[in-house]
Amino acid sequence: MNSLDIDARLAVLGESYPQITDIISGNAIDTLPTEKAADLVARIQQISSEE
Repeated sequence: MNSLDIDARLAVLGESYPQITDIISGNAIDTLPTEKAADLVARIQQISSEE
């Protein structure tokens, strides 16, 4: 995934999103640690600013 450009990454995420939401229930998402989500957001912001 890292070798793809940003448009290709977004396309992959867009295609996989419906499949992921069918697999992961809302309850499972609520149990995820918020620290990891915050780390993920920070990484995405860092990638965006680099490009």
